[in-house]
Amino acid sequence: MANWKNNTNLSEAHVLAMGVRNELEHIDGVKVVLCPPAVWVTEVKNIVHDQIHHMAVGMQDISAEPTGSSTGEIAADLVEGLIDYAIIGHSETIELHKFDAEIINEKIHSALASKITPIICIGEEQQSSGSKYALAKKLDSYLDNVSAEKRAKCVIAYEPIWAISKGTKQTQRPASAEYANEVAVQLKKVVPANTTIIYGGSVTATNVLQYVAQPEIDGVLVGGASLHLREFSTLVKNASRGS
Repeated sequence: MANWKNNTNLSEAHVLAMGVRNELEHIDGVKVVLCPPAVWVTEVKNIVHDQIHHMAVGMQDISAEPTGSSTGEIAADLVEGLIDYAIIGHSETIELHKFDAEIINEKIHSALASKITPIICIGEEQQSSGSKYALAKKLDSYLDNVSAEKRAKCVIAYEPIWAISKGTKQTQRPASAEYANEVAVQLKKVVPANTTIIYGGSVTATNVLQYVAQPEIDGVLVGGASLHLREFSTLVKNASRGS
């Protein structure tokens, strides 16, 4: 899953999406999800169309508000049928907008009601011996009043804040694959066993195999590396070999 964050103008988004499609159109064993800035979602959707079944498009956030007078917001039902996924609760978004667990919960319910798969981000500021247990409790609060059946339809992204790369360079220290798997084990205590768990935080073409080889990790959420066609294509191809 590629999070382009607040990057790419129209021509850059077009070229990058075209490149990803051409490089990965025939890849096996991997689902590829592109999450461009909201203004380019339609452009990318036209390139990564529904006939390429292993590719999809997502938003980097959706509103908890319904359609109506909430200027500047993008309600889930506005993009129903256009996108398949929506990132919810990314630490950068929370920091910018001061979202709390209640708002994240509302966003999750809105996404599910519009048949959009939430990619629910969860992570800690600092690594500690008890942080993985606290994260499971936080995830359970995010999923308040979400049934077990609907929890299984979510994607849970473990993204430790201390490991998220800044900008387009991988400057942070990623979590070890073994530790990420330990966190996934704890997170699966509040969701059904078949729920998809992915890892995000300074993922590269070099280290991706370490994560997808873990028994409880089903994929990765890629930030800076997803903005570079060669790096991202190699990353996906490496993940395919390990799937």
